[in-house]
This record gives sequence, structure tokens and C-alpha cells, in this order.
Amino acid sequence: RARRGDTLSDAALLAEASGSGLEESDAETEEKRDARIGKVLAAAALILEDVDAEFGRAGAVAERFAAWKREFPEQYGQAFASLALPDLLAPLVTLQLLRWQPALGEEYLPAADGGEGAFERRPFAGLAEYAWHAELFDFAQELEAASEEDQDAQLVPRLVEKSALPLLRFHAAEVYDAHSRRQTRACIDAASEALLYGPPRAAVEELLGAVAARIAEALDRVALPLCAEEAGDCAPSAARLAAGFLEQQLHTAAKVAANALAWVAADFGADGGDAAAQAHAAFAERVARKVANVFGER
Repeated sequence: RARRGDTLSDAALLAEASGSGLEESDAETEEKRDARIGKVLAAAALILEDVDAEFGRAGAVAERFAAWKREFPEQYGQAFASLALPDLLAPLVTLQLLRWQPALGEEYLPAADGGEGAFERRPFAGLAEYAWHAELFDFAQELEAASEEDQDAQLVPRLVEKSALPLLRFHAAEVYDAHSRRQTRACIDAASEALLYGPPRAAVEELLGAVAARIAEALDRVALPLCAEEAGDCAPSAARLAAGFLEQQLHTAAKVAANALAWVAADFGADGGDAAAQAHAAFAERVARKVANVFGER
């Protein structure tokens, strides 16, 4: 009986020391998350409830601007309409993007067999599958004014910068679990797609900075104790506890390090341009140094 009591005590101490405690199951966590996000999406659907359809859809608003540009091109340019259009459309785009969960690689869509306000998770199909993207992608081409100098030609990339990147940065800073291989892969894929649109270096640095901070936070929580020669002389129960704690912490550190190095190895510069490549190089150096310090100090 005493032996069993020692074992239970060791397990409790190990759980408390590692910060695991009595955690909810994955099913319980997902159920609560689904309910919370479902409420947010149901509330978001009410925002444009009393807005006329021709002003509540990004494509419809863009059509008004297209007609203006065709009929009065000089006045269109003098009013700097091309500069104002992304700011005007960004809230409509953001409302659609609320269903996207970058850290999960999923999105919430209305449930086919559910009632009003019911949603279900589906694999994320990509930014190009959103209605706003399809409606706006050919905006400049339809006006026969596509050129590098025409601001309207950059409408979709600018909307990605104004709406998709801030959402992705929020999930990287507040939702992303640096211990999770699945979430790491999903976030890298999401970042790779967003960077295809060539955002400015500052926006890329903010995104990768949020990821680096999340990784550093996870590594800072790892406790790898220094093992002295006298450690073997301690009581058997203490030795078991120390060995179990060290094994768990090593496993945790290895998971975070592997995910960190997956970010380092990501080839964001291949299609994201020089800005993404330069920002990623600085990020990779910062993260690699952090990982080396965690293991090198022990």
C-alpha cells in the first residue's frame, strides 16, 4: 500500500511540475471551440443583415467602381478611388475570412443538415476559393487596365495584406500551439499561400515575428535540469520522479525544436519574392539561435 501511495504521489508531482494537470480531452476542447466559433460566425452573419445586397458584397461594390472607372476615368483617378477601394472592401473580406482557422488548416462552413447557425469544420480549400477572391481577381483585367502602374491591378494582393495577413498573424500569436506538428504544418501552409501575393516586408516580419515569439514562449517553458553526479544518491522515489520529469521535458523540447526547424526550413522566398526571403532569413537565424541556446545551456 505504501508503495502504491509513493507511485501516486510521484505521478501527481510530475503532473504539477510539468504543468499538465488534469487537462480536458481533445474531444471536449474541440466541442467547446466549435461552439464558441459558431457563436462568433452567427453574430457576424447579422452585421450585414440590414444592408442592401448591392453594398454588402465585395463584388457588387467593385462593380460600382468599375462602372465609374469606365465612364469617368479621369475623375476616377483624381478621386484616388483605386487607393480607397481596398479600405472600403476590407471589412467585407474580413467578414468572410472569419470562418478560416489557419492553425487548424480548416474553415467553418454552414452545416448541410443543420439548422440556422449550425456550422461544421471542413479542410481549408485556399484563399482563391472565397467568393470575394473570385469576384475581384479579374477586376483590373475586365476594365482592360491591367498594368503594374494601375493600383486596381493589385486589389486582391492588397486585400490579402489588409485582411488575410492580420487574421493569420492573430492566429500565429494567440492560437498556434508550437508543440503541435499538425498546427505547425497548417500555419506554414497558410503563410506560404498568403506570401504568394507579395506583401511588403514589414507585414511579413510582423507575421514571422509572432511565430518566433510563440516558439520562444514554448521553449522558455521547458525545464531541462542540470544533472549532477550526486543525483544518483537520492531516494529511489525522488530518482524516479526526476527521471520521469527529465524524460518528459526532453520530449517536449524535442517536439518544439522540430516544429521550429520546420519553420526555418520553409521556403517562403521561392514565390513570395525578395521581401519574404529577407524577412524569413532574419526569422530563421533568430529561431535557430533560440533552439541552440535551449539545448546548449544544458
